Amino acid sequence: MNVAGLEMPLRSAGFRGSVEHDAAARVVYGTDNSVYQLRPVGVVVPTSIDDLAAIARVNHELETPFALVARGGGTGTNGQSLTNGLVVDTRRVMNRIISIDPDAQVAVVQPGVVLGQLNAALKPHGLFFAPHVSTGSRATIGGMVSTDAAGKGSLVYGRTNKHVLGLEAVLADGTPWSVGRVTNAAVDRLVQRTGRLGDLHRLVLEATTGLNPEAFPDVPRGFSGYNLAEATAGPGVDFTKILTGSEGTLALLGQITVHLEPLTRQPHLVVIAYPRFEDAVRDANRLKVTAPIAIECLDGRTISLATASPAFPKLASLLGASFDASGSLLLMEFDGRDGIDELQDLLAAVSGSTAVATTSDAADIAAVWKVRADAVGLLGQAVEGRRSVAFVEDCAVPPHRLEEFVAGYRRLLDSHGLSYGMFGHADVGCIHVRPALDLYDESHERLLRTISDEVHALVASFGGVLWGEHGRGFRGEYLDLDDDTVWRMRQVKTAFDPRNILNPGKLYAPLEGAPPIKKIDEVPLRVHSDRSVPVADRQEFDSAFGCNGNGICHHWGEAEVMCPSYKVTLDPRLSPKGRADLLRGWLANPDDGDLADDVADSMRQCLSCGACTGRCPVQVDIPEMKSRFLERHPEGSRRLRVRDGLLSRFESLLPRLQAVARVVGPLQRLTMPIFEKALGIVDLPRIPTGSLRKRLAALDVRVVDGVDGVDGVDGVDGVGDATVIVLPDVFTAYIDSDVLDATIHVLRAVGERPALAPFLPSGKFDHVKGRRRRFAQATARQRELIERLARHNVPLVIIEPAVALLGAHEYASIDASFPSGATTSLAEFLAPRLAALPAAAGRSNEGPVQLFGHCTEVSLAPERMDVYRSMLEAAGFDVQIEATTCCGMAGVFGHEAESQEMSTALFNMGWRPKLESGDPVYRCASGYSCRSQAKRFGHTLTHPIQVLAAAL
Repeated sequence: MNVAGLEMPLRSAGFRGSVEHDAAARVVYGTDNSVYQLRPVGVVVPTSIDDLAAIARVNHELETPFALVARGGGTGTNGQSLTNGLVVDTRRVMNRIISIDPDAQVAVVQPGVVLGQLNAALKPHGLFFAPHVSTGSRATIGGMVSTDAAGKGSLVYGRTNKHVLGLEAVLADGTPWSVGRVTNAAVDRLVQRTGRLGDLHRLVLEATTGLNPEAFPDVPRGFSGYNLAEATAGPGVDFTKILTGSEGTLALLGQITVHLEPLTRQPHLVVIAYPRFEDAVRDANRLKVTAPIAIECLDGRTISLATASPAFPKLASLLGASFDASGSLLLMEFDGRDGIDELQDLLAAVSGSTAVATTSDAADIAAVWKVRADAVGLLGQAVEGRRSVAFVEDCAVPPHRLEEFVAGYRRLLDSHGLSYGMFGHADVGCIHVRPALDLYDESHERLLRTISDEVHALVASFGGVLWGEHGRGFRGEYLDLDDDTVWRMRQVKTAFDPRNILNPGKLYAPLEGAPPIKKIDEVPLRVHSDRSVPVADRQEFDSAFGCNGNGICHHWGEAEVMCPSYKVTLDPRLSPKGRADLLRGWLANPDDGDLADDVADSMRQCLSCGACTGRCPVQVDIPEMKSRFLERHPEGSRRLRVRDGLLSRFESLLPRLQAVARVVGPLQRLTMPIFEKALGIVDLPRIPTGSLRKRLAALDVRVVDGVDGVDGVDGVDGVGDATVIVLPDVFTAYIDSDVLDATIHVLRAVGERPALAPFLPSGKFDHVKGRRRRFAQATARQRELIERLARHNVPLVIIEPAVALLGAHEYASIDASFPSGATTSLAEFLAPRLAALPAAAGRSNEGPVQLFGHCTEVSLAPERMDVYRSMLEAAGFDVQIEATTCCGMAGVFGHEAESQEMSTALFNMGWRPKLESGDPVYRCASGYSCRSQAKRFGHTLTHPIQVLAAAL
């Protein structure tokens, strides 16, 4: 039976989720954060435990069942959720926090709840779920249970299995099972039962009777899968510990009950700089006596890449001028000041560190940990064709031997001439290492095997494990357990899943009738299909091939700008990672028409907001890739081609239409229903009456260096006595012209003599829609104007954020030498001049102002939000910056009829609740799209420059 044939029996069994087997789903679910790629036969998306049971039961009844592999956030670095079988996506719908009991310190969640989501809900109760992972913005609790995850703080809090109180699970045949600790008396009763659960308990009892606990590695991160020693350490058998760490090989998880910890009283962070990584690692073991919550270490390569993190300046300022970013760091977190005085005495007693900083400031602490988290993603950036690759990245050894191990690991990698970054959890002896490889080079692909073998031998010589944190996945061949213990593990697999249906090929195989565990070089790599793509295509779509699957674009929170289309759907096909996968799949299979259509559908639902361009640590730029794809795969619908042709000319037509707005305005109101029905254009802005020429005359502003001027105004050769020239955009010069007026007013207030440049259409719409020939023409015209004006050495200022950012991004993609440095944004120009404002500007203003960020600006130039804040504070207001994702307008996206559902959902998710809360004096946004979207939903937003002008 194929996957399509499952639909009817599943519906008959009461299944309410979705069954997906389109080309796009199979491509996108074929990768994770590992080097591997396996295309599944399809995807099922359950909505409940009952759906999980229906999936398992119907599948089990097939003569040849599909492999079932549960998937959470897809952040695994070793292929844990990859399969050629059927993916069970528990993230998309099964993501509810069912209950929180603060008194009992217990929460009940579905498996798709994200760690960050859960902790945000727990924070008001003064609680948190203690296991920590650097991917906590997208890693699910179900995935953390499946891999027995642990990270920062595990020295104190342990691995995930320590915090799981109960599970609602479904076995491979659809049998539901409430999982917990079973007493000895209960085990004796259960093994007497007939049926599925009786058989299971009998086999597990056989497997654990006589188990030697000393057979397992004696390290804090001694992950083995199935946790048999810990499961039988107390009275009876704790089945939650057997399932925690089983990587989906024993059961499907439908509900998880977890224990919660109180939040730390007053976190303190000590940052210690060292000249060498070995110095930091050695000191970590010595300093552990001060009882910190966590000790993290970073080497020089990792820190050098982390300098690109927006939070790095705060870390550098903490350590002061003596900090050398080429050295290494220890990050030590404490609960209160307990231990810090002792730490300082220890540091003073033995020289070695070069700088020390202690802080209890929450913003400082958050910034330092953000640098640590960002560094992981930044390691994935390409350097001379090589990228850091995760495949031997989480070795764990006894902590007191970590310094020796690191030295041996360095010698091993140096012998192959590789660069690499090292970081990790020094307190528990777990080190993350990601060698930089060019996997397009087959000799480097062979190094995956060579280095894996050598690292396994090295870590075994220290009594450690190859997989101290990120699970085993496809690394199951590297197992240092004796034959008896392995047999017991296989007995457990047989007890739960005798037909080897659940995630086969991982961890352990049943005792009979199953193929052996897969070896690392038996699993296809994503580079295998990428190599088939012509080099020219790989270069044109380079950022799609640069995606390493880190999944930061799957961030759970609406306060993070990336990625809006994913946030409202939780469909990975509509994320930057998914779109990168689709582009790679399409280029590798150019004759697959269905896949090409699926790529086009995904791209149409991309808002081109640029969030990924600025936020993705490996710089996946989907708006640019979308533009290039649409150029090759233009819109097929004649109706939409006509619409795009019309909207492409909107900027150039608007000045002429405004000249006859008194006639066009009523006609527009009459024709809009026709446009909506015929072309799918919704809520286009009304063409305002008035004349730019008359406004400029009233403002006594000249148009400079223009042949025909602006809107009929004669241009003035050169720039006259102007000290700043505003390059007008269609939004602030014609549609929302009060913003231009306010800008002129404020520029004069800070002592400038502003003039206006001739208006030229930006061409941004053509870039978004893949009309790249027209966009290239617009780029050339902009270049000519800017170079002509720049000769006069007068600053050139652009007001609208989306237009101001074109020079360094979209224009530069067409013209690599575009003079983007010759222009500046209004915010950047005003920042050093705010002190020149009249002293009385803010004296009579009081009250709060809400400041919303334009998504593109927040992503690509986040520092400008601080300038807008300063502008509003100069006007005397208290400013609250509202962090949120895209408003849903994003240029033309919100005006397309087919985009209305997503556009409205985005506004309702992040913007509406904030706009309907509080009673601010003003609500501000720098982007015209943001103000326009708010207006059509009944809210008024003002540009910050208008507030400042009003204060003057």
